[in-house]
Amino acid sequence: MLRISPYERIKMNNVVEIGQGINFAVVGATALDSSFHEAQGVYNPFTNASLGVQIKWFKELLPSFCVTKSDCRNILRNSLILMGEIGGNDYNHPIVTGKPFDEIESYVPLVINTIVSALKELIDLGAQTLVVPGNLPIGCLPKYLTQYYGSDKVELDNTTGCLVHLNKLAEYHNDFLQMALNQIRELNPNVNVIYADYYNAAMQFYLSPQEYGFTNGTLAACCGSEGPYNYDPLVACGDPSSRSCDHPEKYANWDGLHLTEAAYHMMYKSLFHGTYTTPQFNTLCPISNGQARDGSSSSARAGRTYVKPIAYYLTSHFLSSNSLMASSFVSILIFLMLLLGYNMHANGCYTSIISFGDSLADTGNLKQIYSNSNRDPPHFFFPPYGETFFHEVTGRCSNGRLIIDFIAETLGMLPISSYATIKTNNLTKIGQGLNFAVVGATALDASFHEAHGVYNPFTNASLNVQLKWFKELLPSICITKS
Repeated sequence: MLRISPYERIKMNNVVEIGQGINFAVVGATALDSSFHEAQGVYNPFTNASLGVQIKWFKELLPSFCVTKSDCRNILRNSLILMGEIGGNDYNHPIVTGKPFDEIESYVPLVINTIVSALKELIDLGAQTLVVPGNLPIGCLPKYLTQYYGSDKVELDNTTGCLVHLNKLAEYHNDFLQMALNQIRELNPNVNVIYADYYNAAMQFYLSPQEYGFTNGTLAACCGSEGPYNYDPLVACGDPSSRSCDHPEKYANWDGLHLTEAAYHMMYKSLFHGTYTTPQFNTLCPISNGQARDGSSSSARAGRTYVKPIAYYLTSHFLSSNSLMASSFVSILIFLMLLLGYNMHANGCYTSIISFGDSLADTGNLKQIYSNSNRDPPHFFFPPYGETFFHEVTGRCSNGRLIIDFIAETLGMLPISSYATIKTNNLTKIGQGLNFAVVGATALDASFHEAHGVYNPFTNASLNVQLKWFKELLPSICITKS
């Protein structure tokens, strides 16, 4: 598998061709815009790159890669769109802030409506195949198990040991999402709208950890500190005083909030080779099972570069100081694998991948964004992050590869670029992919969360922001509107 570049790298370097994809995902991204969360008193310390911001990036970049509007529609028609996971941070940030649970539950319809609006916009632009993941069983995360440890106000599941009320929140989100996706299918019968059941794909190893090789359990973090779940909010993985386990492949959780490469690979197999997508992905695109026991292809084991974020390329040409600030708060992973320069579909199915999302999909956008600012880098930009497969810090919030890496490898994609990479370098052809995902991204805008007293320390790159990026990029791909 070759690399999928982050959006920010493309933006900074004026890149015209970047293989098979671009990654718009950003750590910490939300579905709702940052304005929503800030209105609730919740602030994101990482990014303001909501889903809307990521879509905006995509639209900005697209005109660079297709000559006519018809060309753009053809590119999207032949691309695999990965819409997240997005929305989890719309709940994560308020949970950490201590918001009342009924208030957090009230966000669910707003989050789903934001995701649906983005899906409809992409379909209108020509998207034909969209994979929409649900939320993970967040009640099984060491971060929250530690936060509620010893409380007599919460219930733990007798079988898994997970927090019942948080898993019910995730299930509520997923049920609402699936109803919305059914409505989209009814209105667009010729479009493949695929629900990816992240919740139950992961629940397999929470129910039977030994069966899946997680001999050290699923509720304790591999990298962290002391405590019943190896998690301490004051000593994060990557901090000098933190410690990491010797065998992360025996753990499902990496740092208290994110999973290990082993867990992501197991989920990937259940989703894209198994039965945890609706409709089943492998009935739409038969994919090879000829992978090594460790989940890597021969090209990967030969040392080929993996999915990289787009942040590196895009600063010099496409980002003003203000737009760089916005993009520097992005949690969008868009593998927009644009096929210009290629005449064959990857693996016979798709020419490119477009992915929006947060830290579950960010392959380096937030890292690139921070490299262009004076802000102190967060803990996940230091070892041991990236130690297992890449043997270096890549911006991924794990010890190794993410689900998107395994998808791109299996589809035989060439390098997929991140939005930040394109923006930084003024690239005008992005090959087979774009990644808009950003760590910490939310579905709802930052303004919503901030209005409720919740602030995102990473990014304001909500889903709307990501969609805005996408739209801004479109003119670079379609030179004319005809």
